[in-house]
Amino acid sequence: MEELSEGDLKKLSVPVHPLLEQIFISTRLRQCAKHKQWIATSMKIASKIPDSLAMCKVQFIGDIDMLLRCMEEEELLVLSKKEKEPIFGLNIQTSFSEMWVCGVYEICRALIQRKTAPDTEEFRKLFHILEGIRVTLDKFEIAKDEKNNLKCDFAPLKQDGSMDLEKAQTYAHDNILKAHIMPTGISQRTGAMLWIVTHADDKQPLEGERQTLSDAFLNLF
Repeated sequence: MEELSEGDLKKLSVPVHPLLEQIFISTRLRQCAKHKQWIATSMKIASKIPDSLAMCKVQFIGDIDMLLRCMEEEELLVLSKKEKEPIFGLNIQTSFSEMWVCGVYEICRALIQRKTAPDTEEFRKLFHILEGIRVTLDKFEIAKDEKNNLKCDFAPLKQDGSMDLEKAQTYAHDNILKAHIMPTGISQRTGAMLWIVTHADDKQPLEGERQTLSDAFLNLF
């Protein structure tokens, strides 16, 4: 196959702006009920952080959520039919899912700092899981590891699901080279990203499914 010139590549390319606009309009139409719910949620959160861009921030997070729900529906169809994954499809879904989690975490953290967050066990549980995911994604470490003086061994899984103890590595909170790679996958129930969260405040890993986290956030407001 001949290598295309820069001029040929430009001829084959299409404008990005109109495509993105069409995609987001389509997701709002397909997720009409969720769109209304995100608008209502954005107004409630904006009332807790007045004279800010909180409403715009939450509505953008909502747009990403609706886009992901459409992708998750299609991902579930791929899984059920055992079809080949579209090129870059899963990479895009992963990246947007991580962006969404970090965005929701920051909104929740802002409410906590201002003491305007819902005083419920449901909110605390949601934030706890979001914190575990976000810290590992953005800081490559386990949440609250220094607070708990965390030191433990992690072993990768073999193909049969058992632990490969020969490749076990020690994670220590005071090691400047510390790093934790969070196990991730796709939910067979919803097609959403699924994270197995290690949080230093817990004795056992937690499961975080993106769509379940989204529903929990919307239900709180």
